[in-house]
Amino acid sequence: MPASVAAKALLLAEMTAQGVRPVELAERLGTTKQLVNRLLDRRHVTKIDAIDDALRALGKRLVLTVGDA
Repeated sequence: MPASVAAKALLLAEMTAQGVRPVELAERLGTTKQLVNRLLDRRHVTKIDAIDDALRALGKRLVLTVGDA
């Protein structure tokens, strides 16, 4: 699974855990609900920094690690 897709899944899980809807996250990010929906769409290419920004708006941060293949 690509890192961005995994990060999107984590973002969606955190939004669900906090009860945050896309429109509320959009307000926190100063953007539109449509952009947040694209952030969550696994078929849409999204920069990992944008996902990190969204997680930070939820009080979280994205942490990446490297492991053996």
